[in-house]
Amino acid sequence: MAISSFFLVVLIVLVLHLTELSTGLTLPGQGRTAYQEAKSDGFGTKARNAAVNCTVGDTIVPLCRDMELRQELANVGVYAGVEYNVCDLYIEGSPIQSLRELDADEKRGVVALIKPRYKLRENLEREDWPVQVVLDSVPLWVSRTTYEAGTAISTLIFSLASFALASFIAFFVQFVAVPSPSMLPALAPGNVVLVTRTFPSLEPFKPCVGDVVFFDAPPSLESTAKSVADQVEGGGGNVQSVKGKQFLKRVVAVPGERVGVRPWQG
Repeated sequence: MAISSFFLVVLIVLVLHLTELSTGLTLPGQGRTAYQEAKSDGFGTKARNAAVNCTVGDTIVPLCRDMELRQELANVGVYAGVEYNVCDLYIEGSPIQSLRELDADEKRGVVALIKPRYKLRENLEREDWPVQVVLDSVPLWVSRTTYEAGTAISTLIFSLASFALASFIAFFVQFVAVPSPSMLPALAPGNVVLVTRTFPSLEPFKPCVGDVVFFDAPPSLESTAKSVADQVEGGGGNVQSVKGKQFLKRVVAVPGERVGVRPWQG
């Protein structure tokens, strides 16, 4: 379990480094080209604004964190995270094919006619596609490649983090069936209990008096069982080996406490 967790942490760190553009990634063919293109544009808030140099026919994706502005854009058919094809571009009513050759001042107020690259859910569809939008009214436009690469990395990070959390919980908490009648009448064999892992060497995880604990039989107990078996008439056929078995007992004292033993009265 410790080794698996270590490699899991290494994977998460690796993905985080990819997100920060601090490492390379070897992918075959088109996958490698797409990643390199997305890497050059940046991811998340570091992404280059694709609308600055867009061309008719490009696919761009609007991004917006401001929820009020996002709703205003949605009202006119511009949905954050949806891939749009650029159908036409206009500067002061005159059509143009590309913004690449224009300076920053000329690009202000550019109007684009856009429509979704794919069919949307029924409640998002409109009859007036393509819709008109001033490119400057959207905080950030990213290319399709950048958006898909960022989404894939975010999904991978979330999946790895979820797996790490599940592994952590599974390591410390688990359901266990009671193996013996040693806790009757409180617990019977076959009862299922929720068990949390303890670490006697760590203060926060030390078992306390009154706790019911599962534990592996120490070697000395196996020796005791063998000794008892040798003393029982008939070779100790009713005395079973404790090797590999877990025991369930209540803690009556912890190291440093004094314990008294009284003779049992039958």
